[in-house]
Amino acid sequence: MLVTTNTQHPAFSVQEDNLHIICQKKLDLRAVLEGLFLQEKLFDCIDIVVAPVLIGGKDTATLIDGASITKREELGLLGVLRLVRCEVLEDSYLRLRYEVAG
Repeated sequence: MLVTTNTQHPAFSVQEDNLHIICQKKLDLRAVLEGLFLQEKLFDCIDIVVAPVLIGGKDTATLIDGASITKREELGLLGVLRLVRCEVLEDSYLRLRYEVAG
């Protein structure tokens, strides 16, 4: 699964059965992840590609926005990940592959 705002992303030219691309006008990972049941822990692994670009500001979206965990009972909602691979790609991009640990 690839989520991007880039309508010209090179992945659009890739023909693979296991590739699903979501293109949004404005990046809204919260909506994507909620739609994919991240809180239900239906994922076995997560690949994240980190681009070498600094973006900031108090209103900048994070990887997973949403309400903060404020109670001890909510700790079970945390998605605990275990890094299984880190790959350096072209132009200083990083590909991080995590297994969902709990």
